[in-house]
Amino acid sequence: MTKIFGTEEEEEILKDFATNYEKNMRMEAVNISDEEQVIDTLYKPIKKKMESTNLTEEASEWYPIKDVSDTLNNTYSRDLRGKSVGAILDKLGIDERKKSGNQRLFSVSLNLVFNIAQRLGIDLIGDERDEKDTNGVKTSAVIDSFVNTEGGY
Repeated sequence: MTKIFGTEEEEEILKDFATNYEKNMRMEAVNISDEEQVIDTLYKPIKKKMESTNLTEEASEWYPIKDVSDTLNNTYSRDLRGKSVGAILDKLGIDERKKSGNQRLFSVSLNLVFNIAQRLGIDLIGDERDEKDTNGVKTSAVIDSFVNTEGGY
């Protein structure tokens, strides 16, 4: 970052502000609720596990909450802890849990994920999520436009 004004301390404050502003703008650009983010994060790994183990859509499997929170944080540039993800799972009606060693696990089936997605109005299409927003612009394109914007924050 080019030194614009003031001391190094002021420059560092401005740099932190720009970084936080970018993170917040990314979330506003995507504009996806926490519940939808969790369902989207659950869908692909559960479907892949069901296909690889030849389980039915009604069969429940146990998944670590930490894995979901890590994937969600990486995918959506979030900073949610496992406890927050657990609260979102409770809100969605996924409340069957157990503790194994140091891990907290939850049980869910692909069928339940589809039912919750349908209830929330989320389209899960094949292996790919429908990434178009209401204006017909891909959300990834909106994010790229914010990330690649030069100057001004």
